[in-house]
Amino acid sequence: MEMTSRIRAQAETPAFLSGSFFSALKGEMHHGFFKRQNQTSTYYFQSIIKPKAAFVVSISRGLIISGILIFLLPAAAGANAIWFAMPLTELLVTVYVVYMMIRYTKNLPGLL
Repeated sequence: MEMTSRIRAQAETPAFLSGSFFSALKGEMHHGFFKRQNQTSTYYFQSIIKPKAAFVVSISRGLIISGILIFLLPAAAGANAIWFAMPLTELLVTVYVVYMMIRYTKNLPGLL
């Protein structure tokens, strides 16, 4: 077996995961909780009139952090590392979201 076909055979997705439904499901399992937390946090920040925090979450998830990781991870750790870009993005944004939620919620009048 020549080298390229051996590499291709190792990189191919198993047949039961090749459909678009299973591909989406596989991606959702990796970062689904953090993604939902981050999306919901933008609504929370808007409802307590903190649009800057909502904007930072939205832009960080969709452009800044994800864009940087999409370029850096494959260069640093190989082509397959690109699959870690979105889970890492969501995790990093979640750290910011939790910090900001605690900070803003603590300052709301009438709570604790």
